[in-house]
Amino acid sequence: MTSLREKFSPATKKILGEDANTLEGNDVGVYQDSLKNRIAELQEELRALRSRQNSLVPINRFPPEILSKIFIAVREDRPILRWIQVMHVCQYWRDAGIGCAELWSNVQSRTFRTPGLVGLMLDRSKDSLLSVTFKNSKKRGATIPSELTEVISQTHRLRSLELTDIGGEDNFVRELLEGHSEDALPYLEKLSLVSDNLAEPKFLGPKPIFGGGCPSLKSLEAVSFILNNWTILPLGSSLTNLTIDGRSSDVQLHHPPTNGFIGALSEMKALKHLRIHHFLPYDIPADPTTTPIATFPHLARLDLRDTIHSVTTFVRSLRFPKTTSPILQIWDRPGQAAFDYLLATLGESWNTVDACSSGNWPFASTSTSRSSRLGIQTLTVNNFRSFDREAYRLALNFEFSPKSGHSPLNIDFWNIRAEEPGILFAPVAQHLDMTSIQQLRIVDSDALPEAFWQRFAALKKLNTLYFEFSKIHTFLEWMNGDPAFQRLSETQALEVGSSDNGGSVAMTEPATPYFPQLSMLELCEVLVGTGSDSMGDTFFDWLEKRLLLKPLGCPTMQARLRHCEGWFDPEDWEEACLMLPDVYVKWVGLDSSDSEEDADDSHDV
Repeated sequence: MTSLREKFSPATKKILGEDANTLEGNDVGVYQDSLKNRIAELQEELRALRSRQNSLVPINRFPPEILSKIFIAVREDRPILRWIQVMHVCQYWRDAGIGCAELWSNVQSRTFRTPGLVGLMLDRSKDSLLSVTFKNSKKRGATIPSELTEVISQTHRLRSLELTDIGGEDNFVRELLEGHSEDALPYLEKLSLVSDNLAEPKFLGPKPIFGGGCPSLKSLEAVSFILNNWTILPLGSSLTNLTIDGRSSDVQLHHPPTNGFIGALSEMKALKHLRIHHFLPYDIPADPTTTPIATFPHLARLDLRDTIHSVTTFVRSLRFPKTTSPILQIWDRPGQAAFDYLLATLGESWNTVDACSSGNWPFASTSTSRSSRLGIQTLTVNNFRSFDREAYRLALNFEFSPKSGHSPLNIDFWNIRAEEPGILFAPVAQHLDMTSIQQLRIVDSDALPEAFWQRFAALKKLNTLYFEFSKIHTFLEWMNGDPAFQRLSETQALEVGSSDNGGSVAMTEPATPYFPQLSMLELCEVLVGTGSDSMGDTFFDWLEKRLLLKPLGCPTMQARLRHCEGWFDPEDWEEACLMLPDVYVKWVGLDSSDSEEDADDSHDV
């Protein structure tokens, strides 16, 4: 049987053939060096053999182009710089990764913390387009890293540039960009400039940013900066997303004039998303008839936040299609006339892109019939009662739904007065077609006054009312006062009297019930408010009365109550439910899950 030693190479056999026990003096050192050299040779041979073995693995037989796509996907999915671990798997992967220029083209903020890494990435990225993200923190101080200056100087291949200044008194962004006021960036698609120093917004300019032009720019964001004029920003016809956010209404005195901005916007025919917060122009054009009009045939979202005057003035200069979802946030307390004018102005601008010839206007005007107004299927009222908010705010959010072709309306209130919902909903009811509403949602609201509910009493399609974290005592009291109950009682009394006297009487027409198609009432952690001791009785009294309206076409009611403890004790609840066998009531308690299949935690009648 052949021994393992006989399979050794001749060079190894020669070294092992010497008798180490006979060596003396310098011969021992020479022999040790021979052993080390032979070990190194064998290790090199082993590495070569393993490399050849790895080359036969299926993943290492992929072309470098396929591996590069995999590495790029890993870079997008892993934390910053963790993707570099793929370089350590094997020599083939390392060679493929180093040769992939696009893999090294995404220069993140953390990259600047490793000395020499930015230069290495610029070298390995070759001529590929660069995406750069950098956050200047307070710890970094006022010194701009030389590597960042080197990256920004690659204007001929910048595709994305995102700069964020976190605190500090120095104007880091302006200082970095002021040397590029005449540069052209032919491939820049995204530019984001953000300052997180809310206490003291910083100026951009006076020199323009990349004044040489950015013909490929699609997304532009400037947050918490002050502009002296609109020419500072690289506003171009290729933009699809534009965000200008002043973050605070305190900077309103620095807003540039209207006409320059509208003139620039009128060139942006591809714009899809326009967001301007606390930065709308405040000036009043001397001659509104000469103010430019900006038309956006592809606009999907319009997000404006400012005073009612500035929002109205700005909207008056816009035209956009019915598929747009406007979000209008008002930060001063508007009167009814000003709010009415805002909605009228919105109606003149909305849907005028493709409806001028058909007359399909979303809002009412003196020459528009009710049937041509925009019909909304869902109305949501959020009256946030946050104690840490001192400022008033009214937000109108029209979320257009391509599936239904309607724009459900969400109205958010902050710091609202008790009488204001009724006052402000008068213009809403006038300018919007409320007859299409099927759902009315009241969230986080104080008790809404009778004037509010009276606006919607005759909605013929409303089938669901939803209350969450809201006071409902005024609603229940108002519903119990439905004139249809009284009129029905009078009619029944007349019928009985006529039968007893053997004669006939002229019957009065029954009043239209409040919400005649209402069939579902959902209450979630509602606050019964004043008179809470009797609200449970009031609630069931209304459900019982509602059953009497079935001859008038009112459907059978369903009620779903979640976490509404405190209205009844368990025995009173069971007794009340048994009195209404035709009403479906589901009650889910605080100690239960919200699963409707959990029979132990709900009471169905």
